[in-house]
Amino acid sequence: FPKTREGGNPTYTFLCRFFIDPLLNPSSIEREVHAVDSEHSKNLQSDVWREEQVLKAQAQPSHPFSRFSTGNLQTLYRNASDTILRLKALHQAFYCAENMKLAILGRETIEELLSSSMPFVGKF
Repeated sequence: FPKTREGGNPTYTFLCRFFIDPLLNPSSIEREVHAVDSEHSKNLQSDVWREEQVLKAQAQPSHPFSRFSTGNLQTLYRNASDTILRLKALHQAFYCAENMKLAILGRETIEELLSSSMPFVGKF
């Protein structure tokens, strides 16, 4: 992404805002839930997905692999306000610097990349 005239990279600002204060727009959430539901419905017809479900059923119940891996309309969406509250709680609990890693790729030297990203990284 190009740098602005001031030398900063607008991509960092955009990315940071996503993690600091996501919009959680009700219509966007509903659209995404329907997209996940559509993908789940498609998966039900996949032999590979079915095989994975058999393996999950045989896994140790305490192991993360045994957990359900996709959602559908019934599991993800009760109503807009409930879903937004659940997403906000999830965001507050898990979207923190301790749970994240940042990878930066660019033509600049590592020193330049670090100096341009560090002001934003501290905001997490």
